[in-house]
Amino acid sequence: HTSAEDPSPNTGPEESRWGLSSLRGLIEPMVTRTRERWQWLWGSGTFRGFIQTYYEDHLKDLGPRTQAWLTSSKDSLLNKTLSLCPRLLCKNQAQD
Repeated sequence: HTSAEDPSPNTGPEESRWGLSSLRGLIEPMVTRTRERWQWLWGSGTFRGFIQTYYEDHLKDLGPRTQAWLTSSKDSLLNKTLSLCPRLLCKNQAQD
């Protein structure tokens, strides 16, 4: 029995080529290789040194820099808003 909706033959899971044991046999080696590669990468001193240097150079003072940028942006926006305010309020008086 084969239909367009069900491409697998009408067999039990143990006989099917897409059974769980077959799928596990394909997936487990791939997961193991990936895990071994990542362990090698994260375990290498060179990579850890690179991450440490990158953190110290770019991320260590990120909190204070972000806070300073937010304060500066807020002040700039407030100044722009206040500079527009008199024109809007005094518009009718200037035309008199």
